[in-house]
Amino acid sequence: MYKSIIISTLLLFQITSGPTALAETGIDAGKSHALFRQAMANLLGIKGQQKSSKLAFQKFEVLAQQGWKTAQHMLGNMYYKGEGTNQDSIKAYLWYSLAAKQDFSIAQEKVVFLRQTLEKEKIHEAELLISDWKS
Repeated sequence: MYKSIIISTLLLFQITSGPTALAETGIDAGKSHALFRQAMANLLGIKGQQKSSKLAFQKFEVLAQQGWKTAQHMLGNMYYKGEGTNQDSIKAYLWYSLAAKQDFSIAQEKVVFLRQTLEKEKIHEAELLISDWKS
């Protein structure tokens, strides 16, 4: 099931994260696309890349910090599963929310799910992190 989520994310990435979307963030489109492809290859262990969730996490984090919604969504997934990092539902909520605020529909669905399953204190803590976050 997780691989199908990743494949869906890759397809959405191709549709939603073109050069126009990146131009607003100031990210060099070519370098960002390459970094995202490397991260996905590390996560899946494909295209001659070492399978390493930790390397994938580090690469997604660079893009997510710069406001790239697809990478923010992937960080949410990784925090939620504890893949490449420690499991942390608060940080998962944070990254899903940041992607959701950019109209990333899968992330919006995950925010709704987490709002239904997390304790109110955790949601409050995540909302504080979101309000303090700056790309």
